[in-house]
Amino acid sequence: MKYSYDEKVIVEIVHFKNFRTKQVSRRRVFLSRGKVPYMRPKITTIRGQWTNWLKEAGITYRPPYQLRHTFASQMLILKAELTWLAKQMWHKNWGHIQTVYGRWIDDESPDYIKELAKRLGPNYEDK
Repeated sequence: MKYSYDEKVIVEIVHFKNFRTKQVSRRRVFLSRGKVPYMRPKITTIRGQWTNWLKEAGITYRPPYQLRHTFASQMLILKAELTWLAKQMWHKNWGHIQTVYGRWIDDESPDYIKELAKRLGPNYEDK
């Protein structure tokens, strides 16, 4: 019987967030039935599935993390409460949302002043 500790050391490049890499040497703990180090198929990785879904839909690749920004911008356009949105996104306060999205959110809702005037009453509406 062949054990994993009998296997030679494998040198691999490990990828971290923010595009950093590191070369490491290690032995595999689990061996496949063929007594070789087990490597899961790439097709089952989330990144691989995400990439395939985008290709099938004909959409330019964007990292899944950008869904947070899409969610936040859509909620702001729909006039979601800032404190609620900050809690949904696990921010400490709503100031971060204001800093990140406040620069361009005005461009997405050009009729906002008119909507406010309607809510305030007939004295504030344009005539």
